[in-house]
Amino acid sequence: MNWRRIITIIILVLQLVAVLIPTLAHEARFPSSLSAQDIGQWFGGIYRYWREVFVGAIQAVTEGTTE
Repeated sequence: MNWRRIITIIILVLQLVAVLIPTLAHEARFPSSLSAQDIGQWFGGIYRYWREVFVGAIQAVTEGTTE
């Protein structure tokens, strides 16, 4: 099988998961219409969710190494 096809599928699945996790956790409200404001709020919710996840992970790691 072609490696490029496998890598493309893996990247698409990771992108789908990165969007679905915050949406299904109700951290990012799925847009009710295709207006720019609704889509922007949805992407903003996804960004805020992942930012909080990474900040929390970094804080947990740094607190674990300083003790």
